[in-house]
Amino acid sequence: MATFEEVRAAESEELEKLRLRRGVTLPPGEARVGLAFSGGGIRSATINLGVLQGIAKYGLLRRIDYLSTVSGGGFIGGWLIRWIYETGIGNVEQKLGNPGCEPASVAFLRDYSNYLTPRKGLLGADTWAAIATYLRNVILNQSILIGFLGAVLYLPWILGSFFDYGPVMEPKPLAIGAMAAILIMTAVAIGVVNTSTCAGAAAKMEYEWTSQRSVLMRVVLPLFAGAFCLNYTIWREPEAWTLRFCLLSGLVVYTLGHFSGWLAANVKFGWNAKGLPTFWNVLWGLPSGALAGLEIYALTFLVGRWAEDPARGKWEAVSCGPPLFVLAFLLAGTLHIGLAKFELRNEIHEWWARLGGCD
Repeated sequence: MATFEEVRAAESEELEKLRLRRGVTLPPGEARVGLAFSGGGIRSATINLGVLQGIAKYGLLRRIDYLSTVSGGGFIGGWLIRWIYETGIGNVEQKLGNPGCEPASVAFLRDYSNYLTPRKGLLGADTWAAIATYLRNVILNQSILIGFLGAVLYLPWILGSFFDYGPVMEPKPLAIGAMAAILIMTAVAIGVVNTSTCAGAAAKMEYEWTSQRSVLMRVVLPLFAGAFCLNYTIWREPEAWTLRFCLLSGLVVYTLGHFSGWLAANVKFGWNAKGLPTFWNVLWGLPSGALAGLEIYALTFLVGRWAEDPARGKWEAVSCGPPLFVLAFLLAGTLHIGLAKFELRNEIHEWWARLGGCD
């Protein structure tokens, strides 16, 4: 790698060559000159044009070694460099420094300084082109926004239509209930594996599946999908959700999800890896799963209340049922973290808290 002194020497050599090309004869090592144009839109560009004309009038334009620009200064700086590139600095300095005869390049710059509508006037083509462009872009942007919001508002109707799918006592509600259990277990298991990267050697590595987007797609989305499927099953077969069945379902699904995540984390990172949730974390999932079952049982009463008026109730079940289940899941998780407090690292507590915020 080149040293600072080597780079500086190479830069000085290149500057001497550029000075010779501009016709500047100065002793080697003569002080360098830099010109900086500040920002400020077209006002800055206009002021800087006057500065350039003054510099060119006294034949000092070719003496500039560095040019630095920003914003509106970049507008005039780019114009200057382009003109020098096309005609040479001698020609630019001569024409720019003659205030009595404005060159075509400067006249063009002034004419088109109002870059959105170069030719002003109510009947001018540029004015009406700007109006037409504005209206076109507003209509396109608003159409996209209205379409998106319409799709969001239409979504509950689409989901609500699924609540009419299949007559009662057919296998379909049972199969969708099993799908709900699989989705919820998957969300819990992936969450546990994610928390296993919060400490130890795994914390020093970056995994694509631990990004916020991935967590939203692989944990939050399956959790809400499972909540929807569960509400559908309760809606279709409310009599099947007894207290005993709810307790057993909550206990098995919640605990099995944590067990699957614990097992996958140990297989992924090694059985002796530091910072992983212990098996005690799985055992503390038993009472937390039982609480989740009780909350599901309470939800069945609410769904039964909605079912008294099916035409209206299914929209309430679609809109309120899944968020209420996710809230119940978060309450069960809160109990779990409280019971397993000393078995989990603070980083894992923070991860579950962040997941609650995402939900």
